[in-house]
Amino acid sequence: MYTRKQYLNKECTHSEYYSQLVSANTLITVGASIGSSRIINSEDSSFKDIPLKEWDQLHVGISRELLESMGESMTLSCKVCICKEAARQIKEAAINGGVK
Repeated sequence: MYTRKQYLNKECTHSEYYSQLVSANTLITVGASIGSSRIINSEDSSFKDIPLKEWDQLHVGISRELLESMGESMTLSCKVCICKEAARQIKEAAINGGVK
């Protein structure tokens, strides 16, 4: 497991770090709330063509213990990064013809 310190020291990528916090429930919530078709059809690698307000309003459950063990805290920015990583996984699964 990568820690916040390792992420900041560039020992792992943004995707590697935040993917640790994506659960099956996160994938379901993001896919249902944002819409899988909008995610798949997004033309921006950071999903900036989907309004930030929609990412901000997502309700995803993240283990506080897991966050703390990584040296992370649940901020709005952290939640959006987790949700956008889930969206990347949804898009990648669709492109590769399978569900992650």
